Amino acid sequence: MVVHLDDPAGELQRNQAQAANQLLVGVFDQKGLFQRAALMSRHPARWTYALVVPFDTPLNLSITSRFFKLADSDGKEVGASAPSLQFKISANGQQPPFTFRIVGVSKQ
Repeated sequence: MVVHLDDPAGELQRNQAQAANQLLVGVFDQKGLFQRAALMSRHPARWTYALVVPFDTPLNLSITSRFFKLADSDGKEVGASAPSLQFKISANGQQPPFTFRIVGVSKQ
């Protein structure tokens, strides 16, 4: 499973400490256990997270941050937590990457 966080304004790069501590990307399994995705690449305009997940298993993608403002791939802001997206990767197919945007930071 791959998650792209597009960041045209460079907020992740500017706020790397908060990104490490205040941004949580991963999946919940059917039992409610959470597995954090690993940061695979860090570019000024896009960070990519990845996690190996089992085939044909219903999972829920979770992206949470109290510092970064998130939007879905259509640009709609999703608040401190992106809605949980249920997905299942078929052994015969490939799941396209999930894409979200960083649209700002919270004033704390």
